[in-house]
Amino acid sequence: MTDSVPFAQLLLVLSLVAVAAVLSNRLTARLRIPTPALFLTAAAIAAAFLPGLKAPRERTVERIVTVALVCILFDGGTHIGWRRFRQAAAPIVVVGVAGTFLTAAAAAAVAHFGFGFSWYIALLLGTVIAPTDPAVVFSILGQREIAGRSSTILEGESGANDPVGIALLVSLLAAGSLSGGAGLHVVGQFILQMGEGVAFGLLGGRALLWFMRRVWLPSEGLYPLRTLACALVLYGATAVAHGSGFLAVFVAGIVLGDERAPFKREIERFHSALASLGEIVAFVVLGLTVHLLDLTQPDVWVPGLVLGLSLALFIRPLLVGLCLIPAKLRATNRPSCSSPASRAPYPSCWEAFYWPRTSPARSGFTASSSSWWRSPSSSRALWCQPLSGRCTFRCGFCSPSPGRSGSAWLRSPWGCCV
Repeated sequence: MTDSVPFAQLLLVLSLVAVAAVLSNRLTARLRIPTPALFLTAAAIAAAFLPGLKAPRERTVERIVTVALVCILFDGGTHIGWRRFRQAAAPIVVVGVAGTFLTAAAAAAVAHFGFGFSWYIALLLGTVIAPTDPAVVFSILGQREIAGRSSTILEGESGANDPVGIALLVSLLAAGSLSGGAGLHVVGQFILQMGEGVAFGLLGGRALLWFMRRVWLPSEGLYPLRTLACALVLYGATAVAHGSGFLAVFVAGIVLGDERAPFKREIERFHSALASLGEIVAFVVLGLTVHLLDLTQPDVWVPGLVLGLSLALFIRPLLVGLCLIPAKLRATNRPSCSSPASRAPYPSCWEAFYWPRTSPARSGFTASSSSWWRSPSSSRALWCQPLSGRCTFRCGFCSPSPGRSGSAWLRSPWGCCV
């Protein structure tokens, strides 16, 4: 019985934190600050001022964030669906792949010429901060939807460039340098991961759809759990085959998005809630790894601030705008895709944990520098969200469609759309 009291105290604290995290969405809606930025900042402050609160081990953080990202990407894919994706497939692929490559190269140039990093280290750094974070994109859009194809492009690109960035980073780390042979190795590994990710996602999505339709379960509460388990199986199988498991679950979610299946409505609600929980847990855990004292050092916050402002004000708007020229978007919709206000004002936090401590490239960073790449994300998150509110009409925001919120679904096990 003596152990039950400390456990009850821990459970009480964690429950209060969870309630506060859920209610924080109302606060961030008023303050126009992305919810993940609040989680990240609050956790970092708590870790700094509560001596008993220690950051988990890096391997544990990596695993927690991986599971959270799988849930977020799968839910994001189901929100897009195959019909919406097909209408904007070309811009999504161009911005998600070419846009990520160009952004990484431009950020690497700033790090190399501005702060003296070697080209290899600068390119690794640029690859880490180039992708936008899907959790932040969905958080910023919230209950709003952008008119036209811009909404689909934003969601699809934010889900696609995370797997692209992770695959590129893993390939660069495996190469170990930027020599000619290493460059070919990077290209080969990247194509392999992307190709297997798409193939596994398409085949896995169709197989999961058949499984959902053909195999009935005794309770409706088991259907969402089965879908979650199958998504994790798909990620694991793709990763074991040296493909991009993140891309596979995202593509599988797109395949399932528009299809009919038993208790589809309950499945979608479960995964939306799970994605929100994953967002909270991931950014709180990541916040615990941030050392605020390190961010006060000039060699940490100055490069972070410069890179953050460069990405938000110049690199992303310019390069994404160029990538979107062939899409021929309306003038009222193009700024919503290329402006920093709606393109997730924050690089993905996930890639940093694919940078192993044993990598030779990591020796170019001090211990305090391991967290300064987060500085650009914090700086953009705090001012780009208010900007998105002021740009509401210029960016073409509109109220969400009934089908998006689920009100257009019948109360039947198959979730048929009216």
